[in-house]
Amino acid sequence: MTKLLLAVSLSPLEAGGYTRSCAAVDALDARSLGVADVPCPNPVQYIAYCTVDSTIWFAALVCFVSVWGSMSRLRLWLPADESVLHTVEHQIYERFLGDGFSLSTVAGLGTVYVPYTGEQTKKPRTLVLYVVEWKGIGRSLRPVFKPKNAAEADAFFVESLEEWREELKLDKFILCGHSMGALYATYYAAKYPKTLEHVILVSPAVVHASTLTHSELPLSRRIAYALHLTPMSAARGMGPLGPRLVHWMVKKRVSWTPPSNAIRTGELDFELFARYCYHNWALKASGDVAVHTHLHPGAAARGTPLSEIIVPEKWALPVTFVYGGGPDWMPKEHGEAVVERLQNANRYASFRVVPLSGHQVFMDNPSAFNRVLIAAVQDWELASADKVKVNQGLASG
Repeated sequence: MTKLLLAVSLSPLEAGGYTRSCAAVDALDARSLGVADVPCPNPVQYIAYCTVDSTIWFAALVCFVSVWGSMSRLRLWLPADESVLHTVEHQIYERFLGDGFSLSTVAGLGTVYVPYTGEQTKKPRTLVLYVVEWKGIGRSLRPVFKPKNAAEADAFFVESLEEWREELKLDKFILCGHSMGALYATYYAAKYPKTLEHVILVSPAVVHASTLTHSELPLSRRIAYALHLTPMSAARGMGPLGPRLVHWMVKKRVSWTPPSNAIRTGELDFELFARYCYHNWALKASGDVAVHTHLHPGAAARGTPLSEIIVPEKWALPVTFVYGGGPDWMPKEHGEAVVERLQNANRYASFRVVPLSGHQVFMDNPSAFNRVLIAAVQDWELASADKVKVNQGLASG
């Protein structure tokens, strides 16, 4: 039995050789500003002009933003609810799997157990499928995530998965991770290789190194990092308007997907999915902060890229890279280069593409993704069996 885990603006003022910074307010009219056209002893390059009306409006805006932000941070008016998230997720799985699954929490990680019959594999055996939500997201525990260094950031995800494995007493399993999850799966495999049989990385992030240092990042990105802001922060910051914002965002995102997308074909109910996204995103911030601790622009690695981990000198596990055949956000060429390097060293490595799909391959073309995933497992098993036969032949010879 094989176990598969899917896992205020200021402007410069110039007037010849003079500066307009020696300003005096007319005591008779607080809204007028007198400007002396004489040289200033200590010239200043910038001046802000505020009337009483604008000052009142500015103060009101500051108060409004402060109150709104406090209400959102204290979660006093956020309609996000963990029980609703659980219910909606259950409804989504029920639509596709009937009653052939169970939702639970194992070692603090949201887990879906699916006893896969193996009918599509054309083999008389069963795959036990576990779908796991990483720590700090979904139905998993959401502790405060403020790592002091890269090692703490990695351990947040890696060690929680190992605790999950130990609680389920899994011996060997296939680990499949998507996007940032593929990054964590790789870090896990590098530390605990003996627990795994095969690693499948679906549209993985941070395969290549970043060319930027933190100080070279755009100012907006550095501000977001300092404030621990992520795309999910928008859902939280909008307070009671969050559901409408997420509904609009999801609708816009779906409009960019291919016709084979599960929502566009009607397989997955749009309203149900939009509700799931809102209640997932708007709950307490935690693991989503990893977009700053691990990620740089262009899906590059802030720390150690996967291309420096999955190398013949360090990596012994079979690995498969899967990308969307359409406009995938993750650059395919970097994953392909990793596979070629392993193959040249006679290591098992496979590169596969799911047609008519982008980064969300399992939603953009579900049936094709399932076929590719099953084929990846089967081909690895055949290669492993052939290797055993060759080794046995050499031993008997």
